[in-house]
Amino acid sequence: MPAKRSLTLALALLLAIALPVRGATPPVLQQIDLRPLTESSQPGELVPFAGKIFFSANDGTYGQELWRTDGAPDGTHVGTELACDLAGGAGVGSSPYLLTVVGDTLYFGANGEAGSQLYSTNGAIDGCQQITVNNTGDAIVDELRALGDQLWFSANDGVHGREPWVTDGTTTSMVANINEFNIAGPNAGGSGPREFTKLGSDVYFSADDGIYGNELWRSGAGGTNKVTDINQAEGYPYLTAGSYPQNLTVVGDQLFFAVTTTSGERELASVGASGPVHIYDINAGPGSSYPSQLTNFNGQLYFNAFTDASGYELWHMNGANPELVMNISSGDQSSDPSFLTPIGDWLYFNARDNLHGNELWRTDGTAAHTTMIKDIFPGFNSNYPNGFIAHGGAIFFAGSNGTYNTIFQTGGTEASTIESITVTGTSPSVGCECRAPIVFLGDRIFTYLSTTEGGNEVAFVDPLLPSTNRDGSGWSTALVLLAAVTAAAGLTVRMREAKRR
Repeated sequence: MPAKRSLTLALALLLAIALPVRGATPPVLQQIDLRPLTESSQPGELVPFAGKIFFSANDGTYGQELWRTDGAPDGTHVGTELACDLAGGAGVGSSPYLLTVVGDTLYFGANGEAGSQLYSTNGAIDGCQQITVNNTGDAIVDELRALGDQLWFSANDGVHGREPWVTDGTTTSMVANINEFNIAGPNAGGSGPREFTKLGSDVYFSADDGIYGNELWRSGAGGTNKVTDINQAEGYPYLTAGSYPQNLTVVGDQLFFAVTTTSGERELASVGASGPVHIYDINAGPGSSYPSQLTNFNGQLYFNAFTDASGYELWHMNGANPELVMNISSGDQSSDPSFLTPIGDWLYFNARDNLHGNELWRTDGTAAHTTMIKDIFPGFNSNYPNGFIAHGGAIFFAGSNGTYNTIFQTGGTEASTIESITVTGTSPSVGCECRAPIVFLGDRIFTYLSTTEGGNEVAFVDPLLPSTNRDGSGWSTALVLLAAVTAAAGLTVRMREAKRR
């Protein structure tokens, strides 16, 4: 066979092996039937940690406790283990919640033998330890936030009510007694701090000191102090109403958040490490803009906001000024963008326009490049994409295919947006309305699967990634490179034959 023909044939064969077959059946999602038959283990809080997925579940024996898994074949729960039995009794359960990783430690709240307390684990079986905050009763641990090598949280020590606390795993202490007007004791209200967020060396949060209502506070080298009284309207007798800061989001050297102003409007605000709080009147006049979904994308703030003219649409800060990115649902109708998720050079989100339901969109920050990627569930029906997570050259998300919720993947184009798994069982539903419906451990997806036969359980699948071949092995990139080299060699041979002629 002539050299150029053999090389061309080799190139074709290599490319056929290297490129994934789009028509291949996606891999089957496998349910870990922790609580057999139709009963559900009520799983939640999937968190990758120490080479496993940790989660809360009830196997019907120990009650709701902390478990770990790395997946298992054939729907069994081999490889799925009880990590800690904190309640210490059959069927009792400690109900772990807010699993939060800080370095090599996993923290969470749970109702153990000593009541509601803070716990930590290094990931080993029976490796859980209690971090005692309240020696007399329930600590009511809440608002766990990983900030650098520290965990900030809200807790009640039985004396001061719910106040800000911090731990580095060795030392645990109350940051400040902000609300000194509560009656001491286990039922003391405290300041109820929320949304701990770090800007520079300071930690910002919302709290109520019992005088000015719920306002913005800052804790750092200068102590713990109220930033300012944003809402000075009268509230409860002798108190001001409070601005209730929410969605605290750092962009550059600014902290952005939503507040209620003295005039009663819900608007966007910002503050730097020093300087006054600035209020942005996005919906000009007496109406509120109700900013939400605050997200840092490529060093700019993006968010959902309302105006009388355009409804709820996607906005961003263009320099010092709020600017409408695009009126996706024209007129005063709302596209109501949600699940804003920065991935690479694009911001992915869920939105609807005048012709389609809630579908998959993305933007680079310009109106010209704000587009719907695909109408996955055609017409005014909604795919309602959520839980975006990038892995292995693709973006995975949960959504509806028109029959049930499942997992999709996209490369950012209509053609690359496909269902990435096969789901079996009666009346299936994949994912959840939670902070992380999809997580990865290595190249393995973990999620939730509810069926009539198996109940609601943790499930896993090894998806076909763009960087792998049809069998899931990581050869395609190398083979494509080899094919390119072969092509170049073939071109060289043909050039030499041409010169001979």
